[in-house]
Amino acid sequence: MNLSHDANMFRSRHEVSLFRRVNVKAMILFWIVAFVINSIRAYAMDELPFHLAGGHRIAAFSFAGLMSFLLAEILARASDSRTRIIYALLALAIMPFAHSFFLKLSCSLAPIEGVAPMSWSECVVQALIMTGYFAAWIAAHFALANHKELSDVRLAMRQSDFHARTLDTGETCKFEAEEDRERHIFWAANGTKHVKIEASDIQWVQANGDYVVLHTDDIGGMMRSTLAKLEGDLGSAFLRVHRSALVRREAIASVVRRPSGTITLTLKNGSDVPVGRSYSRGLRELRERL
Repeated sequence: MNLSHDANMFRSRHEVSLFRRVNVKAMILFWIVAFVINSIRAYAMDELPFHLAGGHRIAAFSFAGLMSFLLAEILARASDSRTRIIYALLALAIMPFAHSFFLKLSCSLAPIEGVAPMSWSECVVQALIMTGYFAAWIAAHFALANHKELSDVRLAMRQSDFHARTLDTGETCKFEAEEDRERHIFWAANGTKHVKIEASDIQWVQANGDYVVLHTDDIGGMMRSTLAKLEGDLGSAFLRVHRSALVRREAIASVVRRPSGTITLTLKNGSDVPVGRSYSRGLRELRERL
């Protein structure tokens, strides 16, 4: 089933926030670094007069910074890492030429006395140079976001290890773990915190690679597990509606069939969860299962 139209449904709030935290900082850093390096290069090679680093160049790099900001927002809403990479590659092919065309257009609309307008060949050269800047920004953006996500997971693991070390004995640790599992209590990473989530608070569960995201009404979190294992732990109170999603039966408010033929569950808290074709097998059967 193609879930590209339901990307927002399947993107966890935790992942989206990771991109947005670095979005503005990355845009400002990109603007400063690209502007300074490009201006120094143009001055040193005498390609353009240095005073062009005034209004035209500032406007062009502000436009480039805006494009990087919008790209980060698009990446934050992408459904998976493969989609984000595709979007990034498409942007890398478009953004440098958009920047160069903007610079050429601004020079044509507001020409500088004694300076010839940019030729198309100069525009292409500028675009090729900007490709390196945009590529560096995209790589840095992915690195910052991934580093933050890994830091959250590692922090949760350290907190879990600390909790285990503070128990009296290994037997006590084993007893506590079994007790938590029997009571359906889960420890999950949420930002810089490690939160306790009870099964009764979970509204739906989303698979995310080697991790699962527990969605609740108030606060959720990410933990290392598989959806199949969690489905066994949670029992019949939850229904598998997609290869990447479990939903609490009591949390379902309505079942909607889209014009495209896809089925979506609307939960009582307002969340929408798409249903996989192999799990629906007709709207009537799905309603009977609920």
